Amino acid sequence: MRRITVRSICGILLLTSMALLSSSKNSEAAFFLDRSLLISSGQAGDTGVVYTFSLTFQSSLDVGSLEFEICSNDPFPGKPCTVPAGFDASSVTLTDQSGETGFSIHANSTANRLVLSRTPTATTAVASVYEFSGITNPTGENSSYYVRLGSFAADDGTGSRIDQGGIAFSISEGVSIATIVPPYLTFCAGITVSANCSSTLGNFVNFGTFSPNSTAFASIQLAAATNAEFGYSISLLGTTLTAGNNIIEPMNLSSTSLAGTSQFGLNLRNNATPDVGADISGSGSGTVVGDYAVADQYKFAAGDAIAQAPNATDFNTYTVSYVVNVPIGQAPGRYASTISFIALATF
Repeated sequence: MRRITVRSICGILLLTSMALLSSSKNSEAAFFLDRSLLISSGQAGDTGVVYTFSLTFQSSLDVGSLEFEICSNDPFPGKPCTVPAGFDASSVTLTDQSGETGFSIHANSTANRLVLSRTPTATTAVASVYEFSGITNPTGENSSYYVRLGSFAADDGTGSRIDQGGIAFSISEGVSIATIVPPYLTFCAGITVSANCSSTLGNFVNFGTFSPNSTAFASIQLAAATNAEFGYSISLLGTTLTAGNNIIEPMNLSSTSLAGTSQFGLNLRNNATPDVGADISGSGSGTVVGDYAVADQYKFAAGDAIAQAPNATDFNTYTVSYVVNVPIGQAPGRYASTISFIALATF
């Protein structure tokens, strides 16, 4: 009697992602783009001052109201607000508006929170300007103050924010304009991700059973956006697939996928051999870089940059495709690895 021993080789891959930035936290709401504030007088305690806000909506949902909340503690919407000493917008008038229009001042406005209201209408990514007159400046000189911005589906400034953001300004002798846009970097990874990172699904790839006669392959997605002046860079870290002391060789040099050889590699393109992957999508300025930008060529070298954007950019979605080949005689075992993707924004 002959005894036949069947040996199986299988592989799994665990994905992680990390986003690094200077000083910001993401939330479920999107961010207003190109936020700024122009003040007609930077003198502490001045009355009849004109505040002109500029912003660009990022979401395209129905918006019925806008919020401009002035605080002295921080620019983050939804947190408790400290009213700046001396600031008064209770007698304000909306003297001009452009871009997304049709707004009027709502009764929910207070001395430090301006609420604009209209019939809920879908927004577009157009630069919008809102001019308020009759404001009294805070009385503290050489102090910083903050504007919290938000848009809502309701027409009274209530509910969840759709777009949000912050602006900082100072009141000091001889200074009329001072603004800051809080930095942000949004980055996510998963088996599938939404175009704006609002949701992700899965972080575990199962290649099944490896065979020297065919290539195992799988794909995951990344998405990124930032307002950093010099954009972002995405790199990868991790090791090749291993089972104890047994390994599948990483593709340190870019090459094609060859069944029957020892190979572990990836790229970010739409491939024919094998038929896996997709090209970059989205309206941002991101690009795939280096050897990872060549279709049907694969590579894996920890520390390599795989994608980047040269400047502030909207979202792009990248598809990362993995290939695994094993030779005849590959040692049996459960092969696994953890791959991390790191996004770094430069402000």
